[in-house]
Amino acid sequence: MKNPTKILIVLLIISLSSFVVYNYFKSLEKPDIKTKNDISLDKPKENPLIITNESKPQECLESAGFYWCGLKQKCTRKWEELCISSTEETMIKETIKNGVIAKIGIGAGNVIVQISSAEENYAKGSFVLPNKNPEGAIWFAAKINGMWELVWGGNGTILCSDLLKYPDFPNKYIPECYNDKLAQLIKR
Repeated sequence: MKNPTKILIVLLIISLSSFVVYNYFKSLEKPDIKTKNDISLDKPKENPLIITNESKPQECLESAGFYWCGLKQKCTRKWEELCISSTEETMIKETIKNGVIAKIGIGAGNVIVQISSAEENYAKGSFVLPNKNPEGAIWFAAKINGMWELVWGGNGTILCSDLLKYPDFPNKYIPECYNDKLAQLIKR
């Protein structure tokens, strides 16, 4: 007769091995857990409105970079989508392009304009002159009486005298300017 202890040890080893193999393959499966509160950072444009309170749809997930765009009635990220209409975007770009052409005197096809931020009456961004200055420069614009104006464009620090016509230009866009009469940088 065979030793019952040996049989018990063999059965225990088989059971333990089966348990280990089962759990190994189970760990390879991806769980399919979905709830109505799931937030997918992989596809922010499909569901960019994160509602934390059904009675307040303007509440966006700020920690993920979303803010409420009233014009588009949804949460957006400033670096992915501007909160302005395509018509407004075209008007700003044309104003900057024409202003740079007038200031520097170059052909119209030689200015590439990007908008980095735009609000109701103020905008900022960059432009590149591929044939003259491939590094680019910055610009600021203001909407006065319904028309966009180039406030300043170039490299360096804007002169305070360039802002006299635009006293309400946001400090977050231009936090300081150079006062050429005092020969010093001024915090706005």
